[in-house]
Amino acid sequence: MSLSTPAAAQPPNTNVADRKRKPPTSPPRQTGSAAPQLSARPPAKRPRIASPPSGPESDTASLKAVAARFSFGLLQQTYPRSFSPPLVRPLPNERDGDLPA
Repeated sequence: MSLSTPAAAQPPNTNVADRKRKPPTSPPRQTGSAAPQLSARPPAKRPRIASPPSGPESDTASLKAVAARFSFGLLQQTYPRSFSPPLVRPLPNERDGDLPA
């Protein structure tokens, strides 16, 4: 009896060096201008909004309403309801007498 087995009966060699030599199974990623676009459809057109009645009173009222909504939106983005703004205190090196020369 010999210790070597025939080649057909040996399991395939799966050591680390053989695994590293195998070509990648996934296709290479495309970058730059050759990369496919995420959406091939053109952007959707926005529906036209009917114009409000014209006149100095309606212009002022609509401008005030837009300004109020805009400033409230900025306030909500800056400080959400669950957040209280921090108290502003000077840093230790900004106090009088602590400034570097």
